[in-house]
Amino acid sequence: MKDRSDLECLHSKFDVKELYKYDFMYLQELVDQDSFPVFQPGICSEVCKEKMKFIVNHTFSKVLKLMNNYFDDSKMVF
Repeated sequence: MKDRSDLECLHSKFDVKELYKYDFMYLQELVDQDSFPVFQPGICSEVCKEKMKFIVNHTFSKVLKLMNNYFDDSKMVF
């Protein structure tokens, strides 16, 4: 049986530096219920939690901005 210290946090693959290269890099994983990276008790840390909060906020703020820009730029024809 594996010791908890041998288990890797599922969030270690998420990289903030990579997120700045492509804002929507993790969007699919954040919206898909089956692949959403849930926290693992005893494995994930406060640093991990703060990193994921930042990634979620950054990603969805970019999505929201893009959607708002779409509606701001759309012309209504009557």
